[in-house]
Amino acid sequence: MEDIEKGGRLLEHKTVGERKAVGDKTIFAKGDILYSKLRPYLLKILVAPDDGICTPEIVPFRVYGGINPNYIVNYLKSPYVDNLINSITYGVKMPRVGTETMTSLLVPIPPLDEQRRIVEKIDEVASAVTAYDVAYQKTETLNSAFPEALKKSILQEAVQGNLVPQDPSDEPAEALLERIRAEKQRLIKEGKIKKDKHESVIFRRDNSHYEKRGSEEVCIDEEIPFEIPSGWSWSRLGTCLGQYRTKLVD
Repeated sequence: MEDIEKGGRLLEHKTVGERKAVGDKTIFAKGDILYSKLRPYLLKILVAPDDGICTPEIVPFRVYGGINPNYIVNYLKSPYVDNLINSITYGVKMPRVGTETMTSLLVPIPPLDEQRRIVEKIDEVASAVTAYDVAYQKTETLNSAFPEALKKSILQEAVQGNLVPQDPSDEPAEALLERIRAEKQRLIKEGKIKKDKHESVIFRRDNSHYEKRGSEEVCIDEEIPFEIPSGWSWSRLGTCLGQYRTKLVD
């Protein structure tokens, strides 16, 4: 059974010697239908490509009258049969279906030529479905990451000044930062926030970025992660944020 994949694809061929087969075995012939009655929901059903032996958990069916075995395999994999079989299995951990249950199934039999056409059409559609499945899995993987990646990309474009066109008539960010510093000075005098002894002021000089912290002035070019448009300015987050001093009142 381990040589048959879920859905019925044969994974590998092994000889009796390679398998080191022991215990009861069932003989089947090329063209027989092999049906796994153990955990039938796995749909381990296929047409035997060669003569061989199998575990008793696999039931070989031989078709008569020239009936197309692949038509029967497709019927056994149909939702109708699958649902019916799995509704009458026995056993909890390892459900099985009885051989008599299988042989008593009603099967719609089309003319032989129609069986052939049905099988050919199923094979044709199955190939397209398989290709679609591969594409779908790739798309699902992409879709699962795409929204977050897109949001990050948009945010990155925004903070680099690439999301919207620049307007040269806009007030430069440096003027905004000057107002913020003036506002913070007023709040310090009012006792609402604490004075920062190492207040940061970032500015450009000689095509380099410098930061003044108190009386210290250092070049911070290595810290600058990317270029920003003219009219933008770098600032420490703490320069733009402040924590008000509050009093607890009984």
